[in-house]
Amino acid sequence: MSGATLVAGAGLFALLEWVRPSLWPVTTTNARNTTHPNAPDSAWLLADGPLSTHGRRVLDVTDC
Repeated sequence: MSGATLVAGAGLFALLEWVRPSLWPVTTTNARNTTHPNAPDSAWLLADGPLSTHGRRVLDVTDC
């Protein structure tokens, strides 16, 4: 029984990962020198924070 649950759960996860981009398209925006991103009120904010010069997320800001 647990094997069937695992297979069904994995199948559902794979299906949702395949369908998700067409349900909720992701838009990335960057803003400088602001504490509030320029996004519509209905937007779902997935992540925010500082970026490196290469565009990668910085986990801890020590040199401001």
